[in-house]
Formats: sequence, structure tokens, C-alpha cells
Amino acid sequence: MIRALISVGICIGLIGVMGGHIDAAQPVQAKTAFKGSGLPIPRFVMTKANKVNLRAGPGNNYPTRVVYNRKNIPLMVVAEFDFWRKVKDVDGQEGWIHKTLLSTTTVVWVKTEMASLISDPTSTDAVVLKAEKGVEGEFLKDIKGKYAKIRINNQKGWMLTDDVWGVIPE
Repeated sequence: MIRALISVGICIGLIGVMGGHIDAAQPVQAKTAFKGSGLPIPRFVMTKANKVNLRAGPGNNYPTRVVYNRKNIPLMVVAEFDFWRKVKDVDGQEGWIHKTLLSTTTVVWVKTEMASLISDPTSTDAVVLKAEKGVEGEFLKDIKGKYAKIRINNQKGWMLTDDVWGVIPE
């Protein structure tokens, strides 16, 4: 009951501030960062500790949902709150991790059953290697169209951004 009254009060206050006019053509944008880093969202980061807790909320008092037991797991930052980053993993799990347990990512994981690393993004015939789901590589910070430059087992080439987790397409 109290929540309903507060919600009604907020709506009435907003209508009063807006002069009673709500423009349906102007969608309300949800905030994804509250006192955050100012970096773009979404973006990729990776775990930098061998044990990282994914929590239900932004604080140590929230329960742990998942424990990541290795470094270099690529995670997508989808929101920020102060020193906490809400992240999403390759399986779709979401939760909060303290920023000190994360670092800038260069790691990618193949997320399709089989992906081709090709030598030239303009020719899909030049296959350098084939990688199965779960294979780890390094994102070399270069994107051309739908392809990202990747290194897997000392082999450099281009892979479709849709085939890897850890790269945001252009």
C-alpha cells in the first residue's frame, strides 16, 4: 500500500513538472550507471582473480550466485553502481562483481559449435584453423565489418563477431 502511494506521488509529481504533458514519442531511457566509471556500457571485462563471486546485488552482503574459479573469463558489463559492475556471462547468468576483481578484456571464447579463423575478412576461403565451442583466444582490438581479429594458439586471423563472446561488434 505504501509503495503504491509513493508510486502515485511520483507520477503526479512528474506530471506536474512536465506540465501535465507526457510525450509518448520520447521513450524514457533507463540509467545503466549510477556513480560509475563513465566508460561505455555494454563493454567486456575479464576476471583477474582465480576466485570471483558473482553476487545477487552490488555489495558483499548479497548472496553469491556463481563462483568463477579461474582468471580471464570474459564478462559483459551491463550496468554499474559505484564500485560494482553488473555483468553477464556467456551462459546468460547476471550478477554483480566488485571492480577490483575485473580488468580490461582481451580474452574471447568461441560460443558457436564450430567457428573458422580466416586469414582475410574479405575471403571466407582462407581458413587458418577451426575452433570448437569453448576455445579461448585473444582479441587483437581490431574489427572490420562483421569480423574481429583474433589470435588462437599463435595463429592470427579473423573470426565472425557473432561466433565469439568477448567482442562487441561495430
